[in-house]
Amino acid sequence: MSPLLQRLRSPTWQYAILGGLASVPLTLALYLRAPGTTWDVSGIALCALAAGYLAKRRGLESTPVGLRAGAVGAFPVLLSVAELVPVVLSFTQPAWFTAVQLALVTVSVPLLVGTAALVGGVAGRLGGWLAERGGHPQTPVGS
Repeated sequence: MSPLLQRLRSPTWQYAILGGLASVPLTLALYLRAPGTTWDVSGIALCALAAGYLAKRRGLESTPVGLRAGAVGAFPVLLSVAELVPVVLSFTQPAWFTAVQLALVTVSVPLLVGTAALVGGVAGRLGGWLAERGGHPQTPVGS
């Protein structure tokens, strides 16, 4: 098995992928309610909070789970970035200006994923804190 596949099968990634994928329909629904507006990351935050809570109950660290869930949940946001490229290319403008705009679109991708990951990390930590307040973790992973 490849090292990447082994890493993705770790408990931390399993909770993160589930939380991130669960946030995708919420994020899309919130966006489609008012298309053309800014992206609402409350779906990412809610699912990362739940993933962090569940991960902490299993004895895992909740912040890395939330960070990864946020990054996975950023997928719908990346789709809108992909829509920008044909729009930029359709403008009648100097080539250097098109190149600058495409560079800005390219730079925005890690910023958007980083923002979603940061929101997920904070929400995951909050979920872990809520689990601790509820008396968890009771069964650490690996026991």
